[in-house]
Amino acid sequence: KEKNISKDNYSIFVQLLAPFAPHVAEELWVLIGNKGSVHSAQWPQFSPEKLTETVINIMIQVNGKMRGMVEAKVDATEEDVKNMALNKAEIQKWIGENAVKKVIFVKGKVMNLVI
Repeated sequence: KEKNISKDNYSIFVQLLAPFAPHVAEELWVLIGNKGSVHSAQWPQFSPEKLTETVINIMIQVNGKMRGMVEAKVDATEEDVKNMALNKAEIQKWIGENAVKKVIFVKGKVMNLVI
């Protein structure tokens, strides 16, 4: 989707492609101006902080049936998720005038509102 890709990012892509398409990757490696073989280049390093999510989607159920999703922080409490769910119009239409009798919450996954 990007119109311009940096040489560094393209080089990383070619390195990741190399185990699956070694000959094509070798040709691309030379075409973008890198020296030596793509197979002897140092493997790209990862950033652990980019692997951790800060926001997750939590499924909201009403009487055991999925009725919506809320986007919450990973460390959101049951009360936070409940408030977000009750403020959504798509959840309110399923609850109506009924009172929530019980809340079943699995942290980071699902909240079931029993009416």
